[in-house]
Amino acid sequence: MHERGVSKHKITELLDIPRTTVIDDIRRYEETGKRLSKKLGINPVSAWQILREDLGLKPYKFQKRQKLAAKVKMKGKERAGAILKRLSRGRHRKTLFTDEKLFDIQQVGLQPPERQIYSRGPPNKEQRVVERVQKAESMMVWAEVCATGKTPLVFVEPGVKINRYIYMDMLDESCFPWTEQHFENDW
Repeated sequence: MHERGVSKHKITELLDIPRTTVIDDIRRYEETGKRLSKKLGINPVSAWQILREDLGLKPYKFQKRQKLAAKVKMKGKERAGAILKRLSRGRHRKTLFTDEKLFDIQQVGLQPPERQIYSRGPPNKEQRVVERVQKAESMMVWAEVCATGKTPLVFVEPGVKINRYIYMDMLDESCFPWTEQHFENDW
């Protein structure tokens, strides 16, 4: 569509995809075609057609990941092997996984379409300001899941730091009663 002169806006509407996706794809299309066309001395569209149609190649984005030293990779393999051994023979069905997540309560920024105010005249400054604080108020939520279900969510009181004693209290109050109820004879 881009090669035929269709505008980015129109491509966005026709394909019902974000405008940034259209812009990124056109840029990548032009860069790939231009590099290859310069190297081969041919038209960029021809270069792109060779890549896609003749060679059956597709563009893929590079993926970012943390660089790990060989020692760290070996340690990870050892730990994975130990977990697999520990969870063998159906023991994975009796494993309870816990995790916690800190959720921000205060709105830090606006997401589309709330970024704009539609008005016949300029709105006053108070209507156009979105205030944010340096450290937003937050709430810690803790949950446990296993092969047969999940416990009710636990909302941790604001300001409470989870240490081993708090964690054990949380297990006593929410986890153990739940596991006794769901795994009477299995544990």
